[in-house]
Amino acid sequence: AAYLDEISAELAKYPDMPVYMRFGAEFDVWTNMADTESYKAAFRYVADYFHAKSPKVAMVWSPNYVSGWYTDINDFYPGDDCVDWVGVSLDHSDSMMPECDDIEQLPRAESQLSKRTY
Repeated sequence: AAYLDEISAELAKYPDMPVYMRFGAEFDVWTNMADTESYKAAFRYVADYFHAKSPKVAMVWSPNYVSGWYTDINDFYPGDDCVDWVGVSLDHSDSMMPECDDIEQLPRAESQLSKRTY
């Protein structure tokens, strides 16, 4: 908890600044797969800590879009009571995203992606 205390003390210097705490992000692509119950317990511990001590901190649960573990990411979800936001890492890859050479083409590329079947 000492490390969390240090973070909380630093955040207290900025009382009006909202913080999105992305804890244990991309758990579904780590080199060593996390145990679902241990992961959820750790997330809940950190969420409970910051919800109690730093009310401007919002906890972000953030899987990666593609899991190399072929696991159901829902098994890692710690619960609505400790997750304030959900974020998803989506990395560009030719196998997942149509060609997109500039940012103005992205909405069209995304609409093409949504028509794909997997």
